[in-house]
Amino acid sequence: PKVRRYEHIVKAGGHLDCFKHVVLVSLLQLLTQDPEPVVYIDAHAGEGIYDLASSDALGQRIRSCSDGVLLLAGAEAGPA
Repeated sequence: PKVRRYEHIVKAGGHLDCFKHVVLVSLLQLLTQDPEPVVYIDAHAGEGIYDLASSDALGQRIRSCSDGVLLLAGAEAGPA
């Protein structure tokens, strides 16, 4: 079987990516209720900003952002 390389631009903004961020924000909110300092290091951070309308994100790839962040925002997938 062919092993596919993971490319976050394809998954960025998808429903699982949105879920991950909701869980992360919830955990950080819970941890920061205590006055003790918290150190958070994201060892697997990607580029940080993704153009979901770019040819890399749209092209022939699966537009997972259309069932995630764009759905949450009430927008349609695709270039403006």
